[in-house]
Amino acid sequence: MRVTAALDVCDVLRDLGRYRGRVVAIRAELSDALRALKPCPEPLVTKEYRWPDALAIESLTIDQGDEECAAKEPGDMPVREFLDQLREARRASKGSEGRLAVTVIGRVLAREEYVRVQTNYGLLANGYGHLGAFPAAMQIWVVRKPERLTVNERDRTHP
Repeated sequence: MRVTAALDVCDVLRDLGRYRGRVVAIRAELSDALRALKPCPEPLVTKEYRWPDALAIESLTIDQGDEECAAKEPGDMPVREFLDQLREARRASKGSEGRLAVTVIGRVLAREEYVRVQTNYGLLANGYGHLGAFPAAMQIWVVRKPERLTVNERDRTHP
């Protein structure tokens, strides 16, 4: 399977049914999740709940045989190697994280239906990531083209 041009997080959120279970390339800001580089013009809303413009990083494992699905190019690196290098860079810079844009290749995970539940602890959604806060997730297999973002390259704040 050949992965074509990288999608934006907003492209995936706009049509989750189309991308559910598919192997894709996504360009995003890497932080606690894969965040859209710009606010989505049409945010994802289900049952009056507005989801963040981001995908959770659900799994960093590669299922047997899936590695061939990720088209390899010179400079690509497995996600574990990339995260090791990122940790080292953060340690070397004494904790100043900066912003990092990456293209990742992997499988999109998304629910067929979303439910919100009121509990004694507040409102919970059945999304992905911490407290089910994200509408979808990405199983990342390959990281491509990491580059630092300047303050002006990102025009939104984290929710």
